[in-house]
Amino acid sequence: CMDTFQEHRIVQSEACTALHAICNNSPQNKEQVWRLGGVDRIFRAYNSYCWSEEMSTTTKIRACVAINTLLYDCRVVSDDLRNKGIILKFEEEYSDATVSGELRQVIQDL
Repeated sequence: CMDTFQEHRIVQSEACTALHAICNNSPQNKEQVWRLGGVDRIFRAYNSYCWSEEMSTTTKIRACVAINTLLYDCRVVSDDLRNKGIILKFEEEYSDATVSGELRQVIQDL
């Protein structure tokens, strides 16, 4: 779904919410989504362009929540997120004074 509708921001945003729901409290689903490249697709949604600031913030929050849900082994995941540049992106966003408080809180929770 996320690959097919890469240019559709709403689909990307809703897919992040769906991945969170699928993986919440299910170690098997977390591992499978991670293994199938789910975190890359979620991060692509996080970075995708949106004409609406509100929709952009909503998608970023949903993406952070989905990534946080996937954290099944913090050491492995942290190294992988760092190697992919995801941690750096979140650190940059967190230090940006224009980022909404809600998004900053979700980033901090990671």
